[in-house]
Amino acid sequence: MFRRILAKIFLLIFLFLTAWVIYAALRPEVLPLGSKMPAIDFLTEATIKKLKLDTTRTTIVVYFSNDCKHCQYMLKMIDENLNVFQDIFIILLTSEDVFFERKSTNKWPNLKIANNITWGIVKSEEITKHFGVKITPTTLIFSKAGVLFAKIVGEVRLEKILTEVRKNDGSGTSF
Repeated sequence: MFRRILAKIFLLIFLFLTAWVIYAALRPEVLPLGSKMPAIDFLTEATIKKLKLDTTRTTIVVYFSNDCKHCQYMLKMIDENLNVFQDIFIILLTSEDVFFERKSTNKWPNLKIANNITWGIVKSEEITKHFGVKITPTTLIFSKAGVLFAKIVGEVRLEKILTEVRKNDGSGTSF
């Protein structure tokens, strides 16, 4: 009798998990490849801006957390190798309300002063709603036309980012 009850409980759990996996697989992605860049508001040190692409060059959006070791490493690598990103517009977004108050950009001096870098604070709900992103770091690469052509979740090597950029725009940017 006990074994039958246990078997039924196991079967119910198995069926529930199977249904959940199927549902998750069939649910449409929030921002699939080929989508246009969504226009969301973010806060810079000085003002509120709308997320928009630079039509003259590829745009990379990096969503990061100041407390994430992988994010810190990735930003450090971009900071140290900024010269290979000079033809790319980069938007660095975090959801930490006190990011600018803590002078957090001082950790990455080259990124802080670069003309092709924009720092911003965005509500995590907005990132999830428009990009489907909950994990940091997440790197989104948009073409000059504003079309998403690469979405990389987690820490990524700079070579991978540059390879994705080269595949899309044919630039000679090399690491």
